[in-house]
Amino acid sequence: NNRSSNNSSNNNNSPTKEQRQQTMEHEINLWTFDPAKNNVVFGSALFGWGFTATSLARALFQQNRVPLKPLQLRPYIFGDYKYNADTQKVLKWKPSSTSAASDNYNNMPIFAEFGLQPIWDIYQGVATASQAMGQASALLATNSSFGGSGGSLYNGNNNDSANGSSSSS
Repeated sequence: NNRSSNNSSNNNNSPTKEQRQQTMEHEINLWTFDPAKNNVVFGSALFGWGFTATSLARALFQQNRVPLKPLQLRPYIFGDYKYNADTQKVLKWKPSSTSAASDNYNNMPIFAEFGLQPIWDIYQGVATASQAMGQASALLATNSSFGGSGGSLYNGNNNDSANGSSSSS
C-alpha cells in the first residue's frame, strides 16, 4: 500500500507527455518570430529608424491610406497580399507576368508598397541630392548593392538580372 502511494505521488510530480508537448509548443511560440505577432521590427540601426507591422498598419490607417483598422491589417502586411485602393479590399497578391517597371510598381505586396517603397524613395532622393551637391556617399550610391540600379526597390520577381544587375557565385 505504501508503494502505490509513493508511486502515485511520483507520477503527480513528473509532467505528463501532454504537458511536455504543451511546454515544447509554448517554447517554440516564444522563439518563433512572426510579423503578424508583432515581434519583428524592420529597421536600420545605421540610419536610426524602425517599424513593426502594427506601427505600419496604424500609420496607414491614421493617414487614411488604408481604411482597415490596424489589428485587421496587421496579419496581411508581411504576407503575399495586395491592397486594392479602388475596391478598398486586401487581395491575394500574384506577381505580374510583365517586366515593365510601372506594372511592377503598381503590383507590389502591401509591405513592399507601403513599407519598402517609401524608404527606397527617401534614400534615392537623398542620394540624388547628395550627388547634386557634390557630397556623394558610397553608402547611398545608386549603383551600390544598397542602392540598387534605381527605380522600384521591388521588381516583382527574385531574379537579379531583371533589375539590370547580375551576380555570379
